[in-house]
Amino acid sequence: TLSSSSAASDVYKRQVNEYGKISNFYSTHMRIRVKIFRDKITFSGSFHTSSKGHNACQFNYTELRTLMRFLKIKFGDIFMKSKITSLEYGLLVAEDLVDWIRYKQNYCQNMTSRGRVYGKRLCMSDFELKRYDKLLQMTLSNKNHIESLPKDGFRVEVKIRRMRSIQEGKFPVPINIMEDILVRKNIESLHQDFERKLKRVWKESSAIDNAFKEDKELLKMYGTLSYEKANNLYKERFPSSHKYWRKKISDLVSDLTAEYEEELSFKLEEHLKFIIT
Repeated sequence: TLSSSSAASDVYKRQVNEYGKISNFYSTHMRIRVKIFRDKITFSGSFHTSSKGHNACQFNYTELRTLMRFLKIKFGDIFMKSKITSLEYGLLVAEDLVDWIRYKQNYCQNMTSRGRVYGKRLCMSDFELKRYDKLLQMTLSNKNHIESLPKDGFRVEVKIRRMRSIQEGKFPVPINIMEDILVRKNIESLHQDFERKLKRVWKESSAIDNAFKEDKELLKMYGTLSYEKANNLYKERFPSSHKYWRKKISDLVSDLTAEYEEELSFKLEEHLKFIIT
């Protein structure tokens, strides 16, 4: 998924603002939304969905190149040289064996539709991470399944809100304009940034419930350290005890999620091999 802008002039349908004046002209080509303002054109939409009809399936570099060539023929260098202002990237995993809890001190929010929870979202200032049941999400949203039935699985995604955060980071991702996406090394860099973010998400296996049943003190301390204010107060007043319980809980969670993390790393590695072919 992308959002970008550039300057050009063309005419499609008119969009009028609340004052009755024309704010922009717009159209949709291959599910890519085009808006033409006085001084710029904006493109938004999903390359994956544009090519496949939805993003609950595989989508690789060859298919991306074909779609980009079509859009270049349609819009020319105005499209290829347009600046990318936000970017979304992800993959579909077969199973979901853990629950996402937080990223640093930012806790997950439920993703809901029609009163049902279908996933979790972590909203940061520079980026957003999502993990959700793709088939359930599409079904609840009445998405069109006619073109091809989505695969059953969980979609894991990162949405970059501020491109500068990855362009100028410790491991820079040199994606600035649309044509940069066609450079395989840039896709690899984006993928590695995504993997680093995923690894920092605090995840928990449902198997931890059994440990709580056997150790009430562990459950009590888990509750204390999971609540931000209580955690900070406990750390301030009892630093040694806090360090002990923090490590004990962290080691327990790591042990219970080790298999999942290994599986996720393998899935990410295989996904990268596939998409750059």
